[in-house]
Amino acid sequence: WRSIIYTCIISLLLKLLACAVQQKLIGENLGGSVAVKQMVSINSEGIRAMRVMLSDKGITARKVAVLVGGPDWPVSVLCGILGLDLLPILIGTLPVVVLIVPTVLCGSFAYMGSIENDDGLDLYPWADTMGAVASSVAAGAMFSFSLSAAGAVKDTLQNEKEKIDSIPLDEAVRKADEENERKNDVYRRITAWNSLPLLFKVLILLAVLAMMACCYLLVIFNTQCFREYDLMYTIRQNLGGNWTNIMLPLGRIALLLFVISYALLYIFESWATTKVNEMIDTMDESGITPLTVTKVPSYSA
Repeated sequence: WRSIIYTCIISLLLKLLACAVQQKLIGENLGGSVAVKQMVSINSEGIRAMRVMLSDKGITARKVAVLVGGPDWPVSVLCGILGLDLLPILIGTLPVVVLIVPTVLCGSFAYMGSIENDDGLDLYPWADTMGAVASSVAAGAMFSFSLSAAGAVKDTLQNEKEKIDSIPLDEAVRKADEENERKNDVYRRITAWNSLPLLFKVLILLAVLAMMACCYLLVIFNTQCFREYDLMYTIRQNLGGNWTNIMLPLGRIALLLFVISYALLYIFESWATTKVNEMIDTMDESGITPLTVTKVPSYSA
């Protein structure tokens, strides 16, 4: 039990450290970056509602719901952008221990279930069952936290709409979002099937077929693709000291198909991105490609 308690404490400290780093180093120092604000979706209604909740003084139930059940990276970065004090945020994150404890227990029971006595029998035959129970509790805790965060955001959107609407939009992010939407429109136009050159139609078809073949091999013939490897196995004892031995010949073929598919998709995306940039350069502000000036011959005397 001492090792389980120790692991829970270390896991909680790692979670708090991650929140502090994301808030202080990313949110506060890089909060002026348009790219970071875009990744956080700072102008979206959901994030603006979280902004209202996180600005509550002290520690409130909805604030804790967002800190624990909300998306980890955007919430921590948003706290840094808002310049919130770190200590109250870390205190409000402490209930995450309710998720950490059953997760640690799940791993502990998995290890205990692999221990055998001198007769080759399980030393803790009940451990696998308890592992399943701990896993269910962890999943339930995660679902509960996520549901409470979603409910808090929904209530804030409904009951404090005026306060949310009063938050000014970040103009730099708005312009960047508009530019991205413009590029997406052009991308959809360029990559429409009827507009694609024959070479790139063949390219994308081959990429899809390679990925389909990879997925079918891994799903239908999974036991023939990889060697059995349990959570408690070690590379030295079970794979002869070489981690690549986990792959069987059919598994290597599946991974090769994945690499081929990715390479073909990368070529397609690179071509499409180049075409998008070329078309954007020829567009006016309205987003319409201007016609080239054509000189018409004159037959007047």
